[in-house]
Amino acid sequence: MRKNLYFIAPGKVEIKTETIPELKENECLIQNKASLISPGTELALFTGTHVGFKDPDISWAKYPLSPGYATIGEVVEINGNSELKSGDEIMYYGLHSSHGIINPDVDIWTYIPDNLSEESIFGRFTQISATVPYLTQIGKRTGNVLVFGAGLIGNFCAQLYGIDSERKVIIADISDNRLSLAAECGINYQLNTSSGDPAEAIKRITNNEGVDIIVEATGVPDLVSKALELVNPMGAVYLLGSSRGDISINAYKMIHRKGTSLIGAHESVINRLDNGNSGNPVRSQLDKMIHYLSTGQLKTKGMITHRITPDQAEEYYNHLLSDPDNYLGVLIEWSRK
Repeated sequence: MRKNLYFIAPGKVEIKTETIPELKENECLIQNKASLISPGTELALFTGTHVGFKDPDISWAKYPLSPGYATIGEVVEINGNSELKSGDEIMYYGLHSSHGIINPDVDIWTYIPDNLSEESIFGRFTQISATVPYLTQIGKRTGNVLVFGAGLIGNFCAQLYGIDSERKVIIADISDNRLSLAAECGINYQLNTSSGDPAEAIKRITNNEGVDIIVEATGVPDLVSKALELVNPMGAVYLLGSSRGDISINAYKMIHRKGTSLIGAHESVINRLDNGNSGNPVRSQLDKMIHYLSTGQLKTKGMITHRITPDQAEEYYNHLLSDPDNYLGVLIEWSRK
C-alpha cells in the first residue's frame, strides 16, 4: 500500500491510502524519502487560480489532482532489465506520495551523488530555472539581467546567470528575507521593489546600462507589463513563472515600438528546440544541474525552511500562501509518521 496526496478542491488536501499498481515491464518501484512542495505551480493548483482550470485543452488541471514533481527515494523493486538496481538512490519527477513508479528508459531521473543527499531534490527546480539561461544562450543574448522573484525558481535562475558570466545579475522581490538568502547564495545585487519605482535603482546598479534581459519568475500577471516597461529597447522578457491570471499589456508601446521580445520559457521548450538530437535533453540538463549542486556552483543552504509529515501538508500550503517571508522550501518526509 502507498499514501498519495491529492488536491480535492481549492484549499483542500486529502491523503489517501491506495494499492500500489503491479509493475509493468522495465518499471521500478521507488520508496520515497521526501518530496518538495513547489511554491509556484502547486500553490496555483492548490488555490484553483492556475490558468489551466479554465482551459479545456489542459485536461490535468481538474480536481481531484495529484500534485508534486520533485522527489527523492530508493529503488526497492524492479521488473525486468533496468539501468537501475535495488538500493539505488535517485532524484526523479515524482508526485507527493510514499511510493512512486518509473520507467528508467522514459521518465526523468538522475542518481544522487554521495555528497548531496536530500539537496539533490533541488535538481528539479534548478532544471526548470535553467530553461531561461538556455534560451538566452540559444538566442545569443548578452547584457545585464533582472530576475523578478527570489523564490526557489528565481533564486536558482539568477545563480545560473552568474556562473561563468561577467554580466550583472539583479534579483528583485518584496521580501527582505528572500533577498538576504539570495545574497548568501552569491547573487550580488538585490532589489526590494515593495516601495518606489525600480527603474532608478536599476540604472544605479548598472551604471546607466539598464537590463537587456528580464526574467519574470513569480507568475504575477502585472509584473509582465512592468518587465516590458523596464527592459532596454531590443531586449527580451522571459516568462518563467506560471502565470496566475490573464495579462494586460500595451503591445504597441512596450513591444512593437521598443523591438522587445516576449518569450515563453516553459521547460517543455527544451525538447522542442532540441528536436531529439541528444536523446533526452531534459534529463541531460538535469544531470548538469545535479553536477552544479554537487560541486557547490549552485547553493541551497537555507532553502529548506520546514520539514513536515504528509498529514501537515494542507496546513503548510496555507503557510506558504500567507507567510512567504518565512516559508520557502517545505519538505514532506514520507518516512515520518
